[in-house]
Amino acid sequence: MPRVVKIKKKDLINLYKEKSLTTYEIADVYDCCQATIWKKLIKYNIKRLPSGRNSVFIPKLELKDLYLKKRLSSRKIAKIYKCAYSTVDRKIKEYGFPTRNRVESHILFKKKNYRGSNIQNRI
Repeated sequence: MPRVVKIKKKDLINLYKEKSLTTYEIADVYDCCQATIWKKLIKYNIKRLPSGRNSVFIPKLELKDLYLKKRLSSRKIAKIYKCAYSTVDRKIKEYGFPTRNRVESHILFKKKNYRGSNIQNRI
């Protein structure tokens, strides 16, 4: 059975409108997912704040280093910048970096061509 997260309307208004916390930050406070917070905002008829109010700047060279050289996932990069991973994905696309598919995303080190001899040739 799913866990019910109890959030009072006044508490949600305080965190979201007055303290300007993001839905992700509020979700951390209540130990739930961000979607739960969105559902509560809709339930309580709390209007969405304009996007970009907490816009995150990720320099192109830093993102290139983290995503392409260090091969961190967009989720790990999002944790570093304390933003949504969709923001990181959007920046990756905006900067024109090649995206990885599911298989590539699990490969940590670049593959190299094997130049050794076959074991069968040694026998």
